[in-house]
Formats: sequence, structure tokens, C-alpha cells
Amino acid sequence: MKKKNNKILLFSILWILVIFSSCGSKLEDPPITRSEKPKQSNNSNEPKEQNQLGTGKKVMNIPISRAMVAKMIALTFNDLGDIMAFDREIQFEDTDPNQWYDPYINTVVIQGFMQGTDVGFAPLDPLTMEQANLLLQRIASDVSTSFVSFSAKNRKQPISYSQWVEAYLNCLEKGRKDQSLQEAYGLTKKNIIVIGTPANTSSLPSWSMGTDQGIYGFTGLAMDSYMDQKIQVLLKGNEILAFLGVVEENPTITHAYIQNTEQEQLTIFIGGIQRTYACEESILPITGNIADLTLQQGKVVQVKGYQEEVRDRILQVGGNHIELAQHKKLPVWEDMKVYSTVGETPTWKGKSALLVGTQLARFILKEGKICAAIIDQTPT
Repeated sequence: MKKKNNKILLFSILWILVIFSSCGSKLEDPPITRSEKPKQSNNSNEPKEQNQLGTGKKVMNIPISRAMVAKMIALTFNDLGDIMAFDREIQFEDTDPNQWYDPYINTVVIQGFMQGTDVGFAPLDPLTMEQANLLLQRIASDVSTSFVSFSAKNRKQPISYSQWVEAYLNCLEKGRKDQSLQEAYGLTKKNIIVIGTPANTSSLPSWSMGTDQGIYGFTGLAMDSYMDQKIQVLLKGNEILAFLGVVEENPTITHAYIQNTEQEQLTIFIGGIQRTYACEESILPITGNIADLTLQQGKVVQVKGYQEEVRDRILQVGGNHIELAQHKKLPVWEDMKVYSTVGETPTWKGKSALLVGTQLARFILKEGKICAAIIDQTPT
């Protein structure tokens, strides 16, 4: 009887130890073994984009890599300058400082968002459904919900880019409480028209994209296929975290500076870069003017130029108006552009370049509102 009681006592102690050891275990990424890679579709005809229900936007229907996920998370919770300044602590064999994703992986590992697997970090492998759910639970640890539904059958399958982005934004929404994405994480959604990438604009540095709103970084993303389309992106500063969808396939570039025209071609300057488009000679605008250009499959098919202008001493530059000495307060378009033609080539400016007390710029009017300012004189 005594021996039996001793066996029961020993079994109870071992069971308690097992429970405590499992409770204290670290939450790791589910390992990817060489014999168990994420399953990918064998259907070569599977579309890479699909229309998102209810929005009319085209979204990416391709797997998202662990490297891209690392970039999104790192930039959500850190500024780019801080990411680049972190000491490199990772020692994975499948990444090095020459890879675009290395600083982002270093950041998420240091901060405990992601860990490696039994084959390194596997940066270019697709994120699986199971890994995605674990990551989102780490980010929103105080929210008792599952952001990605999966089963034992599909837990190792890749999560698509659009599915991950939707779940990730939902996760951030849950964690921000009463704050906006901008207030909580410094993130903004923005619609931009892709004007140029290094593929068609040699003046652009690698991973830099010229748009109608300025130049943005798109490290790790494939954006060339969205040339001349209006897209929605998620931004942290001037770096694109995520592509959210195509807003318009044949957009209108507003308030572009016409740099040159010749024989069914026009060259515009906008967003810090120049771009030449095919355009019927009968609708070519006047060089040096401001115009709206409607695109269709990369060709200008409609032009509306604006020639009404005023030059006056600036009294005040506000958010939605500019006050001039002789013209009082003139309203401005939300997407007003500021250019400088001082020098050999045009340059892209902000409203801060419009100096109070000077009359160095001419203001272009569209329907009674300022749509552009062209600084064409230097202070004396």
C-alpha cells in the first residue's frame, strides 16, 4: 500500500512539472522543415490579382513573404531611421546586410515579434496561415480573437498578400483603441499615381518610385505593373508599407507642369521626376503651362490646360488658402502643386517654398482656386 502511494505521489509531481514547463514555454514561429515547406498552388493560371468584394479595387492574390511581413511590422512600430540604426544582432545564414530585408528582420527579431525557424529565418518563404495567426496574436496580445482562421488541413498553406494585409490592418485597428492609425502608429493611407520607377526613370535610386504626390520608397515590393495607375498604399513617412489596391486604371494626373512638347509627345514634370507620354498632336498643351492629363493605357488621351494666373505679394500661406496683397484670400485645391523653374530643370517644392512678403511665384487658377504655383524668380 505504501509503495502504491509513493507511485501516485511521484506521478503527481511529474504531472505538475509538465504543466509548469509548458506554461512557461516561449511562443515560437511554427518551424518550417525542409520536408515541410508551405504548400503553394500548382495552378499556373491562378490570377495574381482579384477584385476585392464591395470596393472595386484590385488586390494582390499572391503569397506574402516572411521578409515583407517583417518590413511591415518593423515600420509600424519604428521609424525607418531607428531601424537602420539598430545594432545587427541576428546571425541567420540566409540573410546578410546586403539584402533589402536584413534590417527589418533584425528589428522584428530584436523586438520579439518574429523568430527564426530550423532553416534560418527563411525570408523569401511564404508566411503560412498558422504563422500569420501567431504573429497577429503577439501584436494584439490583449485582444482575445483569432485574426486568421485556419484548419489542420491548411495551416501550412501560404496566406495571400491581400488576406494578410486585411488581417494585419484589422489587428492594428483592434489595438489602437480610440486613436487613428496616424496617431497610434504614424501610418497613413494615400492614393497615388505611379509615374516612374527605376525601370523607366534612370534618375531614380533603387527602390524609389516617382508619383504625382512625390517620391516614395517601395523596398521589396513589385510596383512596375502598376505604372500609370492610381493605387492606394499604406505609408510610414515616405516609405510604402503595403499596397492596398488599384483605385483607378486610367486616372487623371492633375496640375502637371508641361516641360516640353514635340511631334505627338509631351514631357511633364511632377512629383520630382519627368516623364514623356505619347499624345495626339491636336491636343498637345502649351509648354510651361499647368494641365490635367487623362491617361489610358499609358497614353495621354485628354488634356485640359489652365492659363489664368496672378502674381502678387504673398501675405499668408494657409492650409486651404493663400492670402495675396491685391487678391485677398484665394482658396487652394487640396492637391495643389508647387514647382520651381529657377535653374536649368524644374524642381519639386512644397508650400514652405512660398515665402511671405515676396512675389516670386505666379499662381495658376482653376475654377477660381489656386491649383499650382510656379516659382520663376529668385530673391534679390
